[in-house]
Amino acid sequence: MAKSYWEFKSLVRHSDSRTEVIELKPELLGRVGFYTRALEKAKKSSMANPQFSLYFVKESIGSEGRFLPAGNIEYGFCSALHGEETAIAAFVSHYGSSRGKLKNVVLGIIAGNPGNVASPCGNCRDIMLETLGSDFEIVSGAAEGGIAVVSSMSDYMFSDFSSVALKTILVLLKENILATTTEGEKLMNDAYGPLDIHPERRYHVCIITAMGKYFGARDVFSEYHPIYALHDAVRQARRVKDPFMRHVIIVREDLADVPPHVMYKDRQHLYELNLQAELLSGKNQDPPVYLVSVKRDFEISGIWRTSVKEWLPLPFGPHNFGNDFMRHLADYYHKKHMN
Repeated sequence: MAKSYWEFKSLVRHSDSRTEVIELKPELLGRVGFYTRALEKAKKSSMANPQFSLYFVKESIGSEGRFLPAGNIEYGFCSALHGEETAIAAFVSHYGSSRGKLKNVVLGIIAGNPGNVASPCGNCRDIMLETLGSDFEIVSGAAEGGIAVVSSMSDYMFSDFSSVALKTILVLLKENILATTTEGEKLMNDAYGPLDIHPERRYHVCIITAMGKYFGARDVFSEYHPIYALHDAVRQARRVKDPFMRHVIIVREDLADVPPHVMYKDRQHLYELNLQAELLSGKNQDPPVYLVSVKRDFEISGIWRTSVKEWLPLPFGPHNFGNDFMRHLADYYHKKHMN
């Protein structure tokens, strides 16, 4: 059997969020050796054990051309350590905590067909951003070779929110913003989170549909696997079969003049709630998301606008499992809503 090989291309994300795959950027031609070694090490990884999803992801990670194997591990009942999570664990074990210190960090991913663009899930984006920052590369390819796509971690980030004039939006949102704050405080269970560490990641949520309002707040346990606020609200909407969002409000807890940092894991859950609505209605939709900061006495100091799809570029979702699974999922939701 002939040795596998890869033809490397570059991913470009435009200002309007469109992406395209182009010829490898000239300044990256000298890094082809790194990319090749990353995929070769990922291809040889024996770590992947997706007993539930059967979605094999073989990975590697390294710096200056020295790569460590990684892969997805599933356990319990439909629980998983994704390939990026095991890659980060291996990286920190080998190199130590090194955000911004090591150069030429590359994550290699073997999954899907040639030309497949990597799409890390929200939680994986959180741990990679926390550990490595956004200045590293991801190269994804197929085991049999063909086109492999080079992207940057920054391609999977979004924080360019549009500021909204308060006078134009307060009439619509003010009552629900105040309710989100008061109801979120009631729902929150968090005896573990230090107030002075990442206060921008503390927020309350309200998902608004034609049928009702679903408030959410984080729920933190001693094993430090919390339920985030959006996930909390999403679960409520799903349980009453009401995924048809009109808009979403997210209010930062502390007093600040900047928007909350909503975890990518939470953005992922909102994306999947919206997908459920699309599969049921047969219509594409992209509901607005309003990010809010407040001052003392609940005075609103700023509102920013994004949308369910805009703030999660290149999302991971059920479509990664193929068209047959998407048809199965649509049938599942339709039957669920008929009962």
